[in-house]
Amino acid sequence: ELKQNGSYQIAKPYSWSASLGTKAKTRIYVPYASCSLSAGAAEVYMAIEKYIEESRWIRHSNEVINTIQNVRSELQTAVVGHLGYQITKDSIYLASNAAAEIGIYQSLDRLDSLVKGDTLQKQLSDSLRTLSRQQFNLIREIIEYEQRPETRENAWFKTQLMQFEYEQVTRMHSIVEQFRNRELLNLKVRSVKEQDFRYMTPLSLLLY
Repeated sequence: ELKQNGSYQIAKPYSWSASLGTKAKTRIYVPYASCSLSAGAAEVYMAIEKYIEESRWIRHSNEVINTIQNVRSELQTAVVGHLGYQITKDSIYLASNAAAEIGIYQSLDRLDSLVKGDTLQKQLSDSLRTLSRQQFNLIREIIEYEQRPETRENAWFKTQLMQFEYEQVTRMHSIVEQFRNRELLNLKVRSVKEQDFRYMTPLSLLLY
């Protein structure tokens, strides 16, 4: 208490804020506010960047899956092509077989460019390329024997080649399925992350 003119007055508590002038307050609050805004902006920017990145990887996974499906489709076209020729002797089936050979190598080239950073998938792609080369060589041999005179020896060789081709196609389908399942797993993980960042981005903007 303070005594003044014979009366008592209660002293006001000391206020640090009140003791500062307007300019001093500005010098303190403006940098603080700027730091807070910068931190918020950085958080929003990072959330948006992560969302965009995961979206890009989802598109990448979808393209890998579509490309490996194209490899499977071209393989089936090739098998149907030479079987159709063997049954009908119609050369139109040979044309579809030739188109399938071009198509499968184009798909494998695209697949190589998509998975070049993934060691396991690159190995699977290389295996498919090797098996595809063997497959079309086998088809050419089968067609060659189909065009030869029908003898017991030729028939036996043709049967052996077709049996080997069946085993070859089975191996290729197995690799295609392994490839597809691995990329489907990648797609599932990336979709979950993308969904998380999709919800985080509006929240970050709201808080900011």
